[in-house]
Amino acid sequence: MNKIGLFTLFTFFSSFGLSQKQLHISTDLDRSFDRYSVTISTPSGKEYLQQSFTTPDTLLIYEFPLGDTSSTIKILFTAYIEKNSCFHISEIIRLDSTSITHYTFGPLSKDQIRYFSKCAPSTSFFPKDYGFFKKDRLWGLSTAYSFQQQPILQIGLTRTSLPTIKSRKKTDGQPLLRYFSFSYITAGVDLIFLKPSLSIAPKLSTGFNFSFLDFNCNLVGYNDFSDFDLAVVPEVGLSLFGWFKINYGYNFFFNSKSQFNLNKHRLSLTLNYFFVGS
Repeated sequence: MNKIGLFTLFTFFSSFGLSQKQLHISTDLDRSFDRYSVTISTPSGKEYLQQSFTTPDTLLIYEFPLGDTSSTIKILFTAYIEKNSCFHISEIIRLDSTSITHYTFGPLSKDQIRYFSKCAPSTSFFPKDYGFFKKDRLWGLSTAYSFQQQPILQIGLTRTSLPTIKSRKKTDGQPLLRYFSFSYITAGVDLIFLKPSLSIAPKLSTGFNFSFLDFNCNLVGYNDFSDFDLAVVPEVGLSLFGWFKINYGYNFFFNSKSQFNLNKHRLSLTLNYFFVGS
């Protein structure tokens, strides 16, 4: 239990025999949210206290002014992810006039967490932010095997539009949903086994994954250390949330008289590993 505050208002004298009521608020909340705030006020709107905290299991203690005659108060809880306000829950509670009033808020049910967490970018089916270069985006390692008359082994580093998962957070029980739709960019190489030599072709790709579908476009620099040719390779295929993909692609060579004995059609099997981050 993390005790973050003891808030006390004093009068000049405490010898009038007037008792000071106390309110102890214990929270048992979920770590899916970044921070919380609690506001204590009268039902009519007179505010006593507003306090923010980040630890879900928190104890707040508030001591009312001497002589305060309030018998009921309103407590408003708010949860945030980043700058987004995810929910407001208010309660009206009756105070004990002579001693301490205890109140516990939480835990939230799984259905509530799933519903409230919709304000988080990581659980949105169509996140507004697709920026590869934003801070805290998810990285991945991409490996693939392609057949294009000759076998091709591909390896690359992928940057996605997905925000990283904070290690201190729990998920809402549906971790695959965060991979429902995202865009990505990959930089890597194709190792092409040309007889009797090996070609190392640098490649830059960008694409979009939507559930069971994947669309991408590649710029590949085919070379055998004596000749060089660029090709644009659009691909479309099936995907398992971006982790495993089967794509068909077609090579559009910049040089119509390419020296490389490669079929223009390409079939690729791709396996991605995403680093969760912290």
